[in-house]
Amino acid sequence: MGDGRSPCDLVGPDGLLPDVDPADVPSLVRAVLTAAGGAHHDWDQFDRVMAEERRCVARSPPGGSAPTAAEAGTFAPGGDRSKVVGPWSAPRASVIVGTDRREVCPMTTNLVGASVWEQELYDHLTSHVEHERAVLAAYEALARDTSVPAFSYLAGLILDDERRHHQLLADLAETIRSSAELTGEPAPIPGLLHFGEEAERIVEQTERFLALEEEDNRELQRLRRQLRDVRDTTPWQLVVELIEHDNAKHRRILSFIKDVARREGRARASRRG
Repeated sequence: MGDGRSPCDLVGPDGLLPDVDPADVPSLVRAVLTAAGGAHHDWDQFDRVMAEERRCVARSPPGGSAPTAAEAGTFAPGGDRSKVVGPWSAPRASVIVGTDRREVCPMTTNLVGASVWEQELYDHLTSHVEHERAVLAAYEALARDTSVPAFSYLAGLILDDERRHHQLLADLAETIRSSAELTGEPAPIPGLLHFGEEAERIVEQTERFLALEEEDNRELQRLRRQLRDVRDTTPWQLVVELIEHDNAKHRRILSFIKDVARREGRARASRRG
């Protein structure tokens, strides 16, 4: 691979090896997930989804080191590393299977120059990101394997949120890695906001948008009350409630921005004084 890493084999529907019984693949995939700290509420469903998506396991040779996410993609069918079981969404973290297929070895990434706190936080996040992969697969199956349109629709709403949460956690893990290792690479999540001379204008703008969000929230509350009579026969009121939750999230983001800008503006004024 050019950096001292050893090539790996993919064990799965598209990468069966002579020493692997096809019947062992589901238990192997389960073992990798649990070694990464993951779990699943319905293992039969998990096995079915993993088989349908043709998931596989990256296995290193004796003494080999784990491939990076990009390297794993070069081994996956069609270069699709999403088919590789392992926390590839968290850069350079991996879970591999040892040379003996009965031996599962979780591999973690030691961050260069990281504090104990940074390393523990990074490990926690990457483990959680991998666990979320199984949760996503379960929700995908939940939304797909039903003949009830309303059930599929609501499960799809959860799936959309879970996908966003998965990406946010992966971004946070990568940001911690970039910060700890001082790579100089742009981090997915920027550092503390610095508004400079724009601080006062940002405070005014966020206050205006907060007022708009408050008015929108009042309208949503009125709409939810209008839908009270159909709350037991349709999901309409629930949909409005979910929008209210999003509205509350918007207000929280705007309040955070306003507070940071206001503190910065006061600090600048104090320095000038």
